[in-house]
Amino acid sequence: MSALLLILAAYLQALSVSGWASGWAAGLQCLSLSVLMSFALKSRNLKSLALGTWLFTATWLLLSVEWIHISLSRYGGMPAPMAWLAVLLLSGGLAMYHALAICMAKRITHQASWMGQALSLACAWTLAELARATWFTGFPWGSPGYAHTDGLLKITAPYVGVMGISALSAGLAALMAVSRLRANASWSYQALTHLLLPLGLAWSPALTSLGSSDLAQTVTLLQANVDPIKKFQDGGKEEAQWYLQQMQTSSADLILAPETALAQISSREAFKDTLAQSGIPKSPQQAVIIGTMEQKGEDYANAAWGWMGGQVLAYHKQHLVPFGEFTPPALSWINQWLNIPYSNFTEGQGTRNPFVHRQHVYALGICYEDLFGEEMAKLFQANASHPTALVNISNLAWFGDGKALDQHLIIGRMRALELRRPMLMATNTGWSAVIDDTGQVTGRLPKSQRASMTLDYRGVDEPPTLYAQWAGRWGHMPLWILAAVGLFLSGLLFTRAKIPSPE
Repeated sequence: MSALLLILAAYLQALSVSGWASGWAAGLQCLSLSVLMSFALKSRNLKSLALGTWLFTATWLLLSVEWIHISLSRYGGMPAPMAWLAVLLLSGGLAMYHALAICMAKRITHQASWMGQALSLACAWTLAELARATWFTGFPWGSPGYAHTDGLLKITAPYVGVMGISALSAGLAALMAVSRLRANASWSYQALTHLLLPLGLAWSPALTSLGSSDLAQTVTLLQANVDPIKKFQDGGKEEAQWYLQQMQTSSADLILAPETALAQISSREAFKDTLAQSGIPKSPQQAVIIGTMEQKGEDYANAAWGWMGGQVLAYHKQHLVPFGEFTPPALSWINQWLNIPYSNFTEGQGTRNPFVHRQHVYALGICYEDLFGEEMAKLFQANASHPTALVNISNLAWFGDGKALDQHLIIGRMRALELRRPMLMATNTGWSAVIDDTGQVTGRLPKSQRASMTLDYRGVDEPPTLYAQWAGRWGHMPLWILAAVGLFLSGLLFTRAKIPSPE
């Protein structure tokens, strides 16, 4: 019965982070995690605790990233059963962080009060999430904090970021679990924690935009909706022609095209010549950002080029996708099962500088680089001019047209909340959108359709948020320290009579 309950709770947590744009996702996430916290508090056997925690976490992660099998089987040529097995192994491997951390917390604080154990479990959960987000290149997709993009805790995003929100939600979930187990808990206390707390988390307070009228401009989003197989079979010529035609007709201040939109143009000189021959841009005031693959000797970089005031600016993607864009040397044998085009890009090096055009400063990310808020925060520290807008160009066609697209949009919204800057997103299949600095989508193209749209947005010229300041300097280290200190102090601050040690 416990296993079934944990699986159901994991399903609900996965649902809460599936890109569901509603404040109810926040309450649902906290309720579902409280089931695991209750299980951990009641457990007296470390083996069953480890298995139960692993089952919950592996199920939640599997349901959150199941779309990975599409890229492996449909586009990578891997047999479907093996692709599903690979996703299961990924989810199960990542779940080991949480199983080990929760068991460590239980072992350290087994003599603590319910409150002490709850604090230790919340800290341990936070440490596991930080490990998942950092170690082995990091893969924090499906973080519980994203469930709160439309909830009450979104107001803390500019201060603590999505990882901090995940920690806060873990603490609230642990408090809910304690209320179930306390023998002297009153009916009113139970009602407060199990009804009013989720309802309160679902409330989404309105935020005031910081957008400046001096930084108001228009942006054209281009979305070709090209199948990756077709793209690399014909060299992307038809797709490139469509993009160039759309650029020729746009009068927007900024034109934004997705990742690898001009895949057949591999040098900056060729890019410059192509734009000149096509009459792009229409004026020196117009800027263009487009994804391509820049050749570096015999290798290629996943790149973005920007035409800014008569010069070509370039950015090479620095945080590559494991197996999709590079293969760790120790796992190179996997390549015999995969046949993904251009799956070994070179990694970008050096300082990650924004693109600057007139008074506009664009903090650029490619594909899932916007998943790492602490890396985007560094752009506010390394440059004299703070970004006025965030830009992400992606090609999510590798992962189908379902959940991955919705999750990516939620990720973009959270970055806008953390950094209080508008987010401009151009993707091959969707969602291509403009998000204001309060995390609200002000316009987007229909997904899985070839389309273009010109939208208005306002850049932000304000000091960096508190999150941008500390995460830009130290990454997640402050959260690591706070969670570790909280874990080891929880047993000292909340003690009770000695009870048998879990075995």
